[in-house]
Amino acid sequence: MKAWVVVVGLLFCASVFGDEIYFKDGTSVHCKIVSETPGRIVYTVKGVRHEVARATVERIERTRELKVDVHGNKKEDGTKVEGSSKDEGIGQEGKDKGDESSIPDPDKYKDGYAKGLAAHYYVDPTNWDGHWMEGTNPTVDPKEWTFTKYLYTAVEPHINHHFIRKGWFSVRWQGKLIVGTPGKNETKKEMVDVEFEIWADDGCRLIIDGETLVDSWIPCWEKSPESHRVAKAKLLTGKHDIVIEYFQGESLKHDDKDPIKLYWKCEALNIPAQLIPAAHFEHSKLDLVPKKGRLDRDDVLPVFKKETK
Repeated sequence: MKAWVVVVGLLFCASVFGDEIYFKDGTSVHCKIVSETPGRIVYTVKGVRHEVARATVERIERTRELKVDVHGNKKEDGTKVEGSSKDEGIGQEGKDKGDESSIPDPDKYKDGYAKGLAAHYYVDPTNWDGHWMEGTNPTVDPKEWTFTKYLYTAVEPHINHHFIRKGWFSVRWQGKLIVGTPGKNETKKEMVDVEFEIWADDGCRLIIDGETLVDSWIPCWEKSPESHRVAKAKLLTGKHDIVIEYFQGESLKHDDKDPIKLYWKCEALNIPAQLIPAAHFEHSKLDLVPKKGRLDRDDVLPVFKKETK
């Protein structure tokens, strides 16, 4: 699936289609369902055929082709491609299975929110214009060579990617993290200790309620100990602002999967170490508006800072 994007001021359009399968383990896959029986479901992702037992599936949602702007309004006019066809592969062909997701139907913004995180993709200069050559370390600050050109925006269920051989790009996911039971109205909030882990090749950041918990904006091989970043936070049950940033520089051809995956665990809520399930993420229409450049700039980051009384 390709995302067709036009940017005019704060508006963009996206043409989207496909099916979404939600599994009982909290994961999901964006795909094309070929057939269903009481026992099995057959679907394809990027032309590859898969079969799963019906008993492992929680629900199925079939989406329809739709064009929307950042305000959730349906669009009927034509679109224009932003970036080259090579650029468009970033975040689409290079995603983990089925993670190419779509902008939700405007009617799905119940109480101002819809499921998933807004994902803003940016293309960066190949080899950072000669400052990061194959097999070497970069000779410049990564902050100066990431989030350089906005490409497109999508909505993705969770952070569970393998960007195989798709180098020279940056991504920002933003929205809400639900600590506790999704959909439950927390009348009495509880303070709990939550441990997060990001496995990423290359750099990553994790910002919750405006506080930077992980700031590892460096090249990092996925098989090195440094690729696993761990942070702890005390959080109230309920919704929290979350931003995850990631850049992929050089992508080696030998066995590299170029992952970024976000895990958590919380003893008080009986959550073992696991990928954060899709049910714990949501976003608003405002999250669909891409921010220009890096969030560590003074004119951008305050937007995400926690309000103080």
